[in-house]
Amino acid sequence: RRQAPSPSRDFVAALSSCSRSRRMTALRAARAVDCRCALTTHLFAHSVSRHFDYSDEEGFRRAHAELLASLGAERAGALLAELAAESRRRSSLEEDARSRTEAIRAGWRSARPELYTLQPSHLDPRFIHLAELARSERAPGALAPLFSREPCRTEAAAVLLELGVRRLDAVLLVYEMPVLAPKYCEALCAELADFERSGLPSSRPNSMNRHGLLLSELGFSPMLDALLGEYVAPLAAMLFPEAGGGSLDTYRAFTVKYTPDDDPSLALHFDNAEVTLNVCIGERRQAGSAVVEAKAEPGFEGGELLFGGLNSGGPQTPTLALEHSVGRAVLHLGKHMHQALPVSSGTRINLVVWCRSSAIRRCFGCPMCGRKDQLLDPADTE
Repeated sequence: RRQAPSPSRDFVAALSSCSRSRRMTALRAARAVDCRCALTTHLFAHSVSRHFDYSDEEGFRRAHAELLASLGAERAGALLAELAAESRRRSSLEEDARSRTEAIRAGWRSARPELYTLQPSHLDPRFIHLAELARSERAPGALAPLFSREPCRTEAAAVLLELGVRRLDAVLLVYEMPVLAPKYCEALCAELADFERSGLPSSRPNSMNRHGLLLSELGFSPMLDALLGEYVAPLAAMLFPEAGGGSLDTYRAFTVKYTPDDDPSLALHFDNAEVTLNVCIGERRQAGSAVVEAKAEPGFEGGELLFGGLNSGGPQTPTLALEHSVGRAVLHLGKHMHQALPVSSGTRINLVVWCRSSAIRRCFGCPMCGRKDQLLDPADTE
């Protein structure tokens, strides 16, 4: 794992100030490959739960001879086959994405078209108020308790408590908050299930998760553009100014699905993002289970999210645990190491958005490889 240098305070403060003065930020869907390193770097192998660099089998055999010998012939062969398949998948990511998008546009007819354009009713009212605070001139004082490492009992802290937002740790910059209305989450899960049954083409969301959907390919970009530009970006500018929170301009949005029998958990990793939004959207406990509507209790057990420190290239033991609740989200730095514990029953579905800053990457390189010369033009989107 590689770690890019931290941005200078002066540089990012200027970017953050510029973005906040506009109050809202325009974000757009990122292209499938934003750095050439995606073809050869950070390939995840489920068979050994590790990331590897991989250009070809011969080179990998030389670089990892000891590991392959320790696995034995059968497991070594499975690892090599898995990496070769992932390499082939990545080599045609952009071409395949264009082909899928065209097929979906031609063949998909939604029964819930209202889901694809953001409406106030789609959001938790508390999140709307929180974003309004972040966009206002009162933001520094109103959000001050979120930066404090000490317990805060001011009037501002009481307001944030009413809005349901909290910092999960005195040191780590990890925040939990209500974002989506439970009814929207329920309708979105039903929409995604309908699409999965349609037979139209889809792709795994990333190399680690095998089950999920890329939302921009399905036509959710208008909803996501508004959600991120009007609501998430102002918060990110306030909470993560030194990491590019004030200059976010592209995103990669997808769902992930966990069940006890298939993809029950996720290994420790960091994201290809400056800021990550992770919202639990389902599944809710079914009707007839005496669930209070406002609580939106999940219909799954387990699957807690664990956080460690920032990516440093060395081993880490996560210490901060977060239980998922439908409609609630965690907002954190992409370089925060995190993992998902196994789901023991039911199905957990999350909407994950990797928010990226081209300005940060042009200055400090790709977060996955640390290089600037490998970056591709983000304007050339899918």
